[in-house]
Amino acid sequence: MRIAIVANPHKADAVAASRQVEQHLASRAHVQVLIEPDAAALAAAAPDLIVVLGGDGTVLRIAQAVRELDARVVGINFGKLGYLTSYQLYEFLPHADDILACQ
Repeated sequence: MRIAIVANPHKADAVAASRQVEQHLASRAHVQVLIEPDAAALAAAAPDLIVVLGGDGTVLRIAQAVRELDARVVGINFGKLGYLTSYQLYEFLPHADDILACQ
């Protein structure tokens, strides 16, 4: 499995957490951290799963960028509302194996 981790570069806590998520997932899959990628960079990474660390706007931007790819998107909330994000960081890490098992 190939995982792209995308962090909102304007949220220092999201960028720092992206490294924590990378370390947590590295033994389970090929992981690549991308900070503010465009559609071409995401396509080149060819991810099966994209973990987005940011707010709803970041999730929407990434979802739009990967609409042509066959990749799942899961969000970790570093925004205010978190309507589109599925997890907080403390919730994501213990459930990572379950998330990876969903194919």
